[in-house]
Amino acid sequence: MKFDLTQTEKIKTAFIIHLRNIKRIVDNPDTENIITGISSLRLLILQASKKEEAIVKALMDNSVANPKFMMTKDKEFESNLDNCYKEVIWKEVYPVIEPPENILHLTYIDFMKHTVVKINQTRITVTDIIEFYAYSKGGIHLDRDEDIKGKRLEIKINEQIITYAGHTLFDRTIYGIYKSVYESLSKNKEQLLYNSK
Repeated sequence: MKFDLTQTEKIKTAFIIHLRNIKRIVDNPDTENIITGISSLRLLILQASKKEEAIVKALMDNSVANPKFMMTKDKEFESNLDNCYKEVIWKEVYPVIEPPENILHLTYIDFMKHTVVKINQTRITVTDIIEFYAYSKGGIHLDRDEDIKGKRLEIKINEQIITYAGHTLFDRTIYGIYKSVYESLSKNKEQLLYNSK
């Protein structure tokens, strides 16, 4: 007897598998895990392709869940850089020691387009960071327009220079994105999977 999963069941199964992969990275955040796990993060919260929406977006469209993702408000970034970087502003994703008034709780859409780093006039969003790790470090190759490729190159150049506590600012940011995504989605897992509209 042949058994076929419905599209909804496939999406739910993929959600469980990729959320488990994200937990593994949160528990063991070495550089290799962060890079190899980027495809799970991309499929969960970033549009998988031009024809497929993110798994979380597909589940949210059919459930009552509205997960919130944590991020700090603007903070100046202390650095020893030369004058080529006049202004660096960084928002820590998944803050753990910030007072509550310094923490934003963002919807999925606001989280994805939120600026996490501003270097001079360049704004780098959560989506930009995930794309940078997926396409520049993780080896995923999709046809993308030149503007996105140019932005990725600019991020890569900045990534080589800006470090914080022995890690690049972007490594710290992508790990925070993993933690924020895991925390939010694991809290809302039952609603996303079982509480349909």
